[in-house]
Amino acid sequence: MATLRKIFGRHVVNQKKFFVKVPVTQKIMEDCLKKLESDTPVPLGVTEAWTYVTIQPRVRELADPDRLDLLAGREEIHAMNRIREEPEFRDLYRRVTQPLLNAEQARRMDFDTDAFLDLIDQPGLDELVDRMETDKGLRAAVRDFVEKTMAFAEQTGDVFDFVGSDNIIFVQRADGSWDYRLVDPFMQEFMHTLAQARRVLEKAETDPNLSDAEWNLLLHAVDFTRYINGLGRLVGSKKFLTFLPAEHSDTDVLPILMHPFMPQKFPLQAFRKAA
Repeated sequence: MATLRKIFGRHVVNQKKFFVKVPVTQKIMEDCLKKLESDTPVPLGVTEAWTYVTIQPRVRELADPDRLDLLAGREEIHAMNRIREEPEFRDLYRRVTQPLLNAEQARRMDFDTDAFLDLIDQPGLDELVDRMETDKGLRAAVRDFVEKTMAFAEQTGDVFDFVGSDNIIFVQRADGSWDYRLVDPFMQEFMHTLAQARRVLEKAETDPNLSDAEWNLLLHAVDFTRYINGLGRLVGSKKFLTFLPAEHSDTDVLPILMHPFMPQKFPLQAFRKAA
């Protein structure tokens, strides 16, 4: 949080985190352990558990019906299913995704705005892009956010949560200027995502049979890097973020991400050819 506040300053909503006991049910505890891929059984009769609870002041901007929500959704899941149904879509996916995962390639690529928006497939982003074409103030605010987000990711290895609604919002003030607020930007279950996902990628290049946790790390790293670099191209940023370092810049991430959507024990060579 200290690094976030140092980089973003007043754009960060104040938060306080407490370690407290909260009421739980047997089912809640079982679901939590399942998510953690733990085989530890839940003792019978558990009614409370220790956890972190975050409290923040009311964010009045969330009541603004004209706020713009910087939302990406879970486009990777949507894209994987679309590739299975529309094999030709994989070409668009690769053309947009692959160069946006490396800073130098993102800077030099022939960026296709329509293809990027088609892949992300979020009406809110379409509206944001349309508004930025005629509103220089909004464009400047988005660029400020994008470049600070890249700096934060480089320093911490953490990514922002563009999946949930109203995590990052842009609002227009009475004087016509634009501002943004980081309401709840973090994915609490994923820390140092970029570094961890790079290790997963190295493993997956020889063995695509990833655990759910490993696959999710890779998915969020790809989602985040493509989205923030794509926004960077839309606002004319000179700075970009690298997820795929130079020695892996040509690694095709699509077969790895597609693996959970394929039949079990699918041969690796045939799998790469199919994807």
